[in-house]
Amino acid sequence: MMQRHQQATRAPQPVVAAPRPAPANKLTTSEEALILATLNSERFIDQAPEQIYAVLLSEGTYLCSVSTMYRLLRPEKQVAERRQQARHQAGKSRNWSRTSQVRRSRGTSRNRLAQPRAPI
Repeated sequence: MMQRHQQATRAPQPVVAAPRPAPANKLTTSEEALILATLNSERFIDQAPEQIYAVLLSEGTYLCSVSTMYRLLRPEKQVAERRQQARHQAGKSRNWSRTSQVRRSRGTSRNRLAQPRAPI
């Protein structure tokens, strides 16, 4: 019993992390620049990395994996929607179609039944 108690009170020795060597297949700076230039080219500017990857593979070109594309786009803050989005002006009313205007002016069927009819 005494030995078990003494072993439990010992603090674990901290593990010193050794510096990890760079992977052998790490992209060079020029390769990363080429991939970013391809992703931001006029041809692919509004497409997602999955679409770009598929198009390039169908043409017989392999630049990198989809996850690598995302990893390179993330520091550039380009991971969000890549297409040009329409901006709606605040305060403008929507354009209503004729049918929606007619429905709004008449009210719902429940409201029409609850209202008394005007005498003829």
